[in-house]
Amino acid sequence: MKSLQVIGVLTPLFLFGFAYYLFGNIEPDTPTSAGASLVMLLVGVSLFIMGFAFLFVLPSSVILIKKENRDYFSFNSKTWLTVLVINLTFLLIYSVIFITFSLTSMG
Repeated sequence: MKSLQVIGVLTPLFLFGFAYYLFGNIEPDTPTSAGASLVMLLVGVSLFIMGFAFLFVLPSSVILIKKENRDYFSFNSKTWLTVLVINLTFLLIYSVIFITFSLTSMG
């Protein structure tokens, strides 16, 4: 349970690092098609990561909302509660992005 929560905190850091790696060497004379393919790669990886978060991190975070479950999985320290709050915040942001992406791609 704790490893899933730590992975949930580290995934946005991975995405920022991946975006920096992808877009770090773009020059003004880079062809537009190369930039578009990099954006599509970033979107694809981001959707995969958000899918992973929805499948694994979301259920574990919801389970940990109840105090009995936090006691059972030893999520009582301030550090682990902070990790849980950060994950719930990220999941809320992912949900807003997913709903926005779904609604805007329908039209």
